[in-house]
Amino acid sequence: MATSKVQRIFSQSRIWDPRIAGLVIFLVALTLRVVMIYLQKSYTLGIRSPGELENIAFSLAQGGGFANAYGPGTGPTAHGAPLYPILLSLIFRLFGAGVSGKFVEQVLSATLASVQYALLPLVAVACRFPSQVGIGAGLFAALVPLDFWIQTNGSWEYSLSALLAVLVSLAILKTWRDGDFSWRRGLAIGILGGLNLLTTPQLLFTLVVALAYPYATSAEVRKSGYRVFAVTQVAVIAIMLAPWVVRNYLVLGSPIWSRSNLGLELNLSNNDGVSPLWRENHRADMFQKLNPSSNPIERQRISALGEVAYNKEKLAVAKQWMISHPGRLVTLTAQRIWYFWFPPMNTPGQTIGLALATLLGFLGLGLALRRAGHAPRYFLLLWCVFPLPLYLFQQSTRLRYPIEWATFLMAAYALVCLGSKRLRVRSELGGHPANGQVSELGI
Repeated sequence: MATSKVQRIFSQSRIWDPRIAGLVIFLVALTLRVVMIYLQKSYTLGIRSPGELENIAFSLAQGGGFANAYGPGTGPTAHGAPLYPILLSLIFRLFGAGVSGKFVEQVLSATLASVQYALLPLVAVACRFPSQVGIGAGLFAALVPLDFWIQTNGSWEYSLSALLAVLVSLAILKTWRDGDFSWRRGLAIGILGGLNLLTTPQLLFTLVVALAYPYATSAEVRKSGYRVFAVTQVAVIAIMLAPWVVRNYLVLGSPIWSRSNLGLELNLSNNDGVSPLWRENHRADMFQKLNPSSNPIERQRISALGEVAYNKEKLAVAKQWMISHPGRLVTLTAQRIWYFWFPPMNTPGQTIGLALATLLGFLGLGLALRRAGHAPRYFLLLWCVFPLPLYLFQQSTRLRYPIEWATFLMAAYALVCLGSKRLRVRSELGGHPANGQVSELGI
């Protein structure tokens, strides 16, 4: 009796409110990451070896336009999507590129990651999962920074792209849950989708499939105003991308809607002697041989040809290699698929931790698919569609990071399911009914 009363009081506690839990998760995640940034003191070196997006941000901050991704004088660029370099340029204008600028850059990245994890309780509500799932996933991600470098380095857009992926997924899940395919929902998803594509293009295919899926699978949806919803969403995304497309057509001579570096990246990932892993290629000086950021000869060539022509040339080289080495391409692709889901990390603990979370995530998705619900289908689409184009490129945990939050969420779902099954068995053996969580999970 006393135990049941305690459980009832605990279950009614405001800690399970997703907004309160989200605030706690945010504060825990940000505090831990800022402390670690301060203790590691990598920011004290300033920005000594800038990445391409930082180079673009420097150019913007100095009034040189969206240019010089590969170093001074390399000219106008679309190597990176525009949103994150513009954000970084504001930091460099205010704080410079020294110690202060790098510290703010790292704290910004940590803040974006922390907001991402704080949203997981709300995502669980949109999925109709028990509150413990979202809170557990958020707390784990907050307290165990498996990808600390990605979350805090700030040189790349991955913290922002992961946050935007959570936000657009939250909007889609709410829409599917409520069956509300109004123009207002189309407007919201369109805005978030546009921001995603202005940060990184990888989510495009997921957005397309998520838009088509309800119409293709539900006669009831087809009878509703779904076409208005779809047209609104597509129109908003097109309007948001239009200035970037027009700029690239006028400046680079090509209506690039995302990034211009497809040829370069395919060539870096598909050539003689290449490894499926980014870090192994880095150690083998692959970038020094082929990347304009590291190779002065390649840098001169991209300056002479222009970025569009240079990438067309590299794309042709990559295609020719892939056609002439089908066996090697199949092997590389299989290895990259494996490393996307089970990447080696800096320490064995990180590698094992992420692998266990991934396996639990697969188990959670399998358990969730047994119940009739919108969320499992969305996560299945996300995990099947998002990585497809990425399997052609050298693997790093950076590529997976924008959807890693879904792994933690489904892993938490698996643990709650297993705990609920154990509770049900204990309740049946003790002659007491199990609580409502078991039926809520569909088990």
